[in-house]
Amino acid sequence: MKTLLVLALWAASAANASSIVSVTLGSANLTGQVGQIVGWGFTLHVNTSDFVVVTGSSYVNTAGSVGYSSGIGTFAADGPDIIGFNGGPPPFFFTSSSADWVEAFLWAGAPSGSTGVRAFQICSSSDPACGGAPSVGATETGTITINFQYSSSLGDGGLGGTPIADSVDLPVSVTVEASPVTTTALPEPGTLVLLGGALVALAGSRAFRR
Repeated sequence: MKTLLVLALWAASAANASSIVSVTLGSANLTGQVGQIVGWGFTLHVNTSDFVVVTGSSYVNTAGSVGYSSGIGTFAADGPDIIGFNGGPPPFFFTSSSADWVEAFLWAGAPSGSTGVRAFQICSSSDPACGGAPSVGATETGTITINFQYSSSLGDGGLGGTPIADSVDLPVSVTVEASPVTTTALPEPGTLVLLGGALVALAGSRAFRR
Protein backbone atom coordinates (compact mmCIF):
# COMPACT_ATOMS: atom_id res chain seq x y z
CA MET A 1 0.00 0.00 0.00
CA LYS A 2 1.25 3.45 -0.85
CA THR A 3 2.14 5.56 2.12
CA LEU A 4 2.54 9.24 2.66
CA LEU A 5 5.17 10.93 4.70
CA VAL A 6 4.46 13.91 6.93
CA LEU A 7 7.40 16.04 7.96
CA ALA A 8 6.47 18.30 10.87
CA LEU A 9 8.42 20.66 13.06
CA TRP A 10 7.90 19.67 16.66
CA ALA A 11 9.38 22.90 17.97
CA ALA A 12 6.97 25.56 19.19
CA SER A 13 7.87 27.64 16.16
CA ALA A 14 9.12 26.89 12.64
CA ALA A 15 11.90 29.42 13.16
CA ASN A 16 15.13 29.11 15.10
CA ALA A 17 17.79 31.72 15.60
CA SER A 18 21.14 32.54 17.06
CA SER A 19 21.89 36.17 17.89
CA ILE A 20 23.48 36.39 14.43
CA VAL A 21 21.16 34.49 12.05
CA SER A 22 17.47 33.53 12.02
CA VAL A 23 16.23 30.63 9.87
CA THR A 24 12.63 29.67 9.15
CA LEU A 25 11.77 26.46 7.33
CA GLY A 26 9.34 26.97 4.47
CA SER A 27 6.76 24.44 5.69
CA ALA A 28 6.08 22.81 9.02
CA ASN A 29 4.41 19.83 7.27
CA LEU A 30 5.52 18.13 4.06
CA THR A 31 4.14 14.95 2.44
CA GLY A 32 5.64 12.39 0.08
CA GLN A 33 5.24 8.80 -1.04
CA VAL A 34 7.58 5.98 -0.09
CA GLY A 35 10.71 6.21 -2.23
CA GLN A 36 10.14 9.89 -3.03
CA ILE A 37 12.63 12.72 -2.48
CA VAL A 38 11.32 15.61 -0.39
CA GLY A 39 13.05 18.46 1.41
CA TRP A 40 12.98 21.79 3.16
CA GLY A 41 12.80 25.31 1.78
CA PHE A 42 13.87 28.20 4.00
CA THR A 43 14.14 31.91 4.74
CA LEU A 44 17.43 33.13 6.23
CA HIS A 45 17.71 36.55 7.89
CA VAL A 46 20.90 38.15 9.28
CA ASN A 47 20.55 40.07 12.55
CA THR A 48 23.98 41.72 12.65
CA SER A 49 26.06 44.26 10.76
CA ASP A 50 28.88 41.67 10.67
CA PHE A 51 29.56 39.76 7.46
CA VAL A 52 28.03 36.24 7.46
CA VAL A 53 28.88 33.27 5.24
CA VAL A 54 26.83 30.03 5.22
CA THR A 55 29.20 27.04 5.24
CA GLY A 56 26.92 23.99 5.23
CA SER A 57 24.21 21.94 6.89
CA SER A 58 23.82 18.54 8.51
CA TYR A 59 21.05 16.24 9.65
CA VAL A 60 21.26 14.07 12.77
CA ASN A 61 18.72 11.34 13.44
CA THR A 62 17.84 11.20 17.13
CA ALA A 63 15.23 8.43 17.16
CA GLY A 64 13.35 6.15 14.78
CA SER A 65 14.05 5.67 11.08
CA VAL A 66 11.97 6.25 7.94
CA GLY A 67 14.76 7.66 5.76
CA TYR A 68 18.36 6.92 4.82
CA SER A 69 19.80 7.34 8.31
CA SER A 70 22.38 4.67 7.52
CA GLY A 71 22.26 5.13 3.77
CA ILE A 72 25.13 5.34 1.33
CA GLY A 73 26.14 7.64 -1.52
CA THR A 74 24.20 10.82 -2.23
CA PHE A 75 21.67 10.32 0.55
CA ALA A 76 23.97 9.22 3.36
CA ALA A 77 22.79 10.83 6.63
CA ASP A 78 19.36 11.49 5.11
CA GLY A 79 20.24 13.81 2.31
CA PRO A 80 22.76 16.01 0.52
CA ASP A 81 23.72 19.47 1.75
CA ILE A 82 22.11 21.92 -0.69
CA ILE A 83 22.38 25.17 1.26
CA GLY A 84 26.09 24.67 1.88
CA PHE A 85 26.76 23.89 -1.78
CA ASN A 86 24.94 27.03 -2.94
CA GLY A 87 26.42 29.26 -0.23
CA GLY A 88 23.97 32.05 -1.00
CA PRO A 89 23.31 34.48 -3.82
CA PRO A 90 26.30 36.59 -5.01
CA PRO A 91 28.39 38.05 -3.40
CA PHE A 92 27.92 35.02 -1.07
CA PHE A 93 28.02 36.96 2.19
CA PHE A 94 25.26 38.69 4.15
CA THR A 95 24.79 41.56 6.58
CA SER A 96 21.72 43.04 8.28
CA SER A 97 21.30 45.30 5.24
CA SER A 98 21.11 42.32 2.88
CA ALA A 99 17.79 41.02 1.57
CA ASP A 100 16.61 37.77 3.18
CA TRP A 101 17.83 34.63 1.42
CA VAL A 102 14.67 32.73 0.44
CA GLU A 103 14.56 29.38 -1.39
CA ALA A 104 11.80 26.85 -1.97
CA PHE A 105 12.88 23.20 -2.07
CA LEU A 106 13.73 21.84 -5.51
CA TRP A 107 15.71 18.66 -6.14
CA ALA A 108 17.54 18.51 -9.48
CA GLY A 109 19.28 15.15 -8.95
CA ALA A 110 22.35 16.65 -7.25
CA PRO A 111 23.09 19.69 -5.04
CA SER A 112 24.11 21.58 -8.18
CA GLY A 113 20.94 23.14 -9.58
CA SER A 114 18.90 22.28 -6.47
CA THR A 115 17.49 24.74 -3.93
CA GLY A 116 16.53 24.54 -0.27
CA VAL A 117 18.31 23.34 2.87
CA ARG A 118 18.57 19.60 2.34
CA ALA A 119 16.89 16.76 0.48
CA PHE A 120 15.39 13.74 2.27
CA GLN A 121 15.07 10.32 0.61
CA ILE A 122 12.12 8.33 1.96
CA CYS A 123 12.93 4.64 2.19
CA SER A 124 11.30 1.99 0.01
CA SER A 125 11.33 -1.81 0.01
CA SER A 126 13.02 -1.87 -3.41
CA ASP A 127 16.19 -0.17 -2.15
CA PRO A 128 18.74 -2.43 -0.41
CA ALA A 129 20.19 0.53 1.52
CA CYS A 130 16.93 0.73 3.49
CA GLY A 131 16.05 -2.91 3.93
CA GLY A 132 12.34 -2.20 3.63
CA ALA A 133 9.68 0.49 3.50
CA PRO A 134 8.75 2.29 6.73
CA SER A 135 5.49 1.12 8.26
CA VAL A 136 2.44 3.34 8.69
CA GLY A 137 2.78 5.25 11.95
CA ALA A 138 6.58 4.99 12.12
CA THR A 139 8.25 8.19 13.33
CA GLU A 140 11.75 9.59 12.99
CA THR A 141 12.98 12.62 14.88
CA GLY A 142 16.11 14.56 14.13
CA THR A 143 17.80 17.94 13.94
CA ILE A 144 18.86 19.99 10.94
CA THR A 145 21.87 22.19 11.74
CA ILE A 146 22.80 25.13 9.51
CA ASN A 147 26.41 26.20 9.97
CA PHE A 148 27.83 29.64 9.26
CA GLN A 149 30.77 31.93 10.03
CA TYR A 150 30.84 35.66 10.67
CA SER A 151 33.40 38.43 10.95
CA SER A 152 33.45 42.22 11.27
CA SER A 153 35.51 42.55 8.09
CA LEU A 154 36.11 41.08 4.65
CA GLY A 155 39.43 39.72 3.45
CA ASP A 156 40.81 38.63 0.11
CA GLY A 157 38.11 36.38 -1.36
CA GLY A 158 36.28 35.79 1.94
CA LEU A 159 35.86 36.84 5.54
CA GLY A 160 38.66 38.85 7.11
CA GLY A 161 40.20 38.68 10.54
CA THR A 162 39.42 35.51 12.50
CA PRO A 163 35.91 34.33 11.55
CA ILE A 164 33.72 32.96 14.33
CA ALA A 165 31.78 29.73 13.72
CA ASP A 166 28.15 29.45 14.81
CA SER A 167 25.05 27.40 13.90
CA VAL A 168 21.26 27.24 14.00
CA ASP A 169 19.47 24.03 15.05
CA LEU A 170 16.04 23.12 13.65
CA PRO A 171 14.31 20.12 15.28
CA VAL A 172 12.11 18.12 12.88
CA SER A 173 10.08 14.94 12.97
CA VAL A 174 9.01 12.51 10.25
CA THR A 175 5.83 10.44 10.54
CA VAL A 176 4.56 7.96 7.94
CA GLU A 177 0.84 7.94 7.27
CA ALA A 178 -1.38 5.88 4.98
CA SER A 179 -2.37 7.56 1.73
CA PRO A 180 -6.07 8.01 0.90
CA VAL A 181 -7.61 5.02 -0.87
CA THR A 182 -8.46 5.86 -4.49
CA THR A 183 -11.61 4.42 -6.07
CA THR A 184 -12.73 4.13 -9.69
CA ALA A 185 -16.07 5.81 -10.36
CA LEU A 186 -18.69 3.54 -11.96
CA PRO A 187 -21.21 4.86 -14.53
CA GLU A 188 -24.66 5.61 -13.17
CA PRO A 189 -27.48 3.15 -14.18
CA GLY A 190 -29.08 5.79 -16.41
CA THR A 191 -25.83 6.18 -18.32
CA LEU A 192 -25.64 2.41 -18.89
CA VAL A 193 -29.23 2.37 -20.24
CA LEU A 194 -28.50 5.17 -22.70
CA LEU A 195 -25.31 3.47 -23.82
CA GLY A 196 -27.14 0.16 -24.34
CA GLY A 197 -29.87 1.88 -26.37
CA ALA A 198 -27.30 3.56 -28.59
CA LEU A 199 -25.58 0.23 -29.29
CA VAL A 200 -28.92 -1.42 -30.20
CA ALA A 201 -29.79 1.44 -32.56
CA LEU A 202 -26.38 1.22 -34.20
CA ALA A 203 -26.77 -2.54 -34.75
CA GLY A 204 -30.24 -2.03 -36.23
CA SER A 205 -28.98 0.63 -38.61
CA ARG A 206 -26.29 -1.68 -39.96
CA ALA A 207 -28.82 -4.53 -40.42
CA PHE A 208 -31.20 -2.22 -42.35
CA ARG A 209 -28.42 -1.16 -44.74
CA ARG A 210 -27.73 -4.78 -45.62
